[in-house]
Amino acid sequence: MGWDLFIYNTTHDHILSTMSPLTIVLGCNFIVFLFSIIGIFVLKNTIITVVICIELMFLSISLNFIEFAIFFNQIDGIIYGIIILTVAAAESAIGLALIISYYKIRGIIEINYMEAIKS
Repeated sequence: MGWDLFIYNTTHDHILSTMSPLTIVLGCNFIVFLFSIIGIFVLKNTIITVVICIELMFLSISLNFIEFAIFFNQIDGIIYGIIILTVAAAESAIGLALIISYYKIRGIIEINYMEAIKS
C-alpha cells in the first residue's frame, strides 16, 4: 500500500491506471511550469500577470521538490520546498509593493511604460 498501488495495475485499459502517482504529479507540475512560461512571454504587457506567472513557476518547482522528498522518503525536499515558497512569498510582497508605489507615482502599471525603472 503506497507508491506501487497503481504501478502494476493492468486490469483497466486507461493510461492513468498504469502510471505511477509520481509520474502523474510530475506531469501536472510540468504543465503548470509550461503555462507559467507561456504566460510570461504571451501576457507580458501587464506586470501583475508576470508576477503571477513567476509565482506559478516557484510553486511547480517547490512541488517537485516535495514530491521527490515523499517518493524517496526524505525530509530534505520538503524543507527546500518550504524555503522556496517562503522566498517566493517575500518576492511577491516586495514586487507588489513596488508596483503599488509605481502606480501611485505614474498612474499606469504596464511594462511598456516602465522605462524609468530600467536604469
